[in-house]
Amino acid sequence: AGFIARSLPLDDPATLALASLCTEQGRLLHRGPSIIRRGRSAGRPGDPRAAGVIEKRLTQLEARLAARLGPVRLALHSRAGDCEPWLAAFLALERGAGIARRAAEPLRTAIREGHRRGAVRLVSLSAGETIVAMSGWLVAERRGYGLACVHDTRLAAYAPHRLLLRRVTALAALEGLTRFDVGAGCHPGTEALWPETREFADFALAIGGPTRRALFDRAMRSHYS
Repeated sequence: AGFIARSLPLDDPATLALASLCTEQGRLLHRGPSIIRRGRSAGRPGDPRAAGVIEKRLTQLEARLAARLGPVRLALHSRAGDCEPWLAAFLALERGAGIARRAAEPLRTAIREGHRRGAVRLVSLSAGETIVAMSGWLVAERRGYGLACVHDTRLAAYAPHRLLLRRVTALAALEGLTRFDVGAGCHPGTEALWPETREFADFALAIGGPTRRALFDRAMRSHYS
C-alpha cells in the first residue's frame, strides 16, 4: 500500500528528488520523526579556537588515561577474520555500559556484509590491554556514515568516546572523505570535533491507485499525528 524510507538525510539529493517527484505527481509525502547527527565536511574545520581548546583538553585526558591503564592506541580491524571478534567485543561493551540493544541482528548483518565488501571500517581504542571505545562506519563515494559507537562508561571521566572520535577524524581525513556523519552514542561533547549538524527523518508515500493512496494517506496522518 505504501513505501516507507527510514532515516533519509534532508539535504541529500535523493531525498530532494523524492520530494520533487511527489510534488509533480500530486502525491502526499509524509514526514515522520527526525534525528540530528553531528558531522563534518572536508575544508570546514569549524571554529579553530574551539578546536584548539578541545584538542588540548583531549591530549591531557589521553595522558591521564595512559598513566592509569597503559599506552593509548587505535586499532583498525580490516582483515577478513577481524569482523566476528570485533562484533563480540562491541556488543559486550554495550552490555557493560547498560545498553540493551533490542535487535542486534540487523547491526550484525550490516557490519558483516559491509566488512566483507570492504565498505565498513571497524576500529577500537585501547588503553593498555583494555578496550575503552569502539566504532564502526560505512564508507561510500567518499562519504562516511557512522553505524555504531560505544565506550566504557566506567572510564567516562577520561572521555574515551571523544578520544576515539579524534582518531576517527584523522582516519577520515587520510581516506579523503568529503563528508562524515558521526554515529549514535558519540554525540556528547563532540561539537568542536564535529561542528556541523545534519537532520534525518522517516518518509512515507502511497503507491497504487487513488483509493489505495487515500487509505494509506489517512493511515499515515493518524500514525504521525
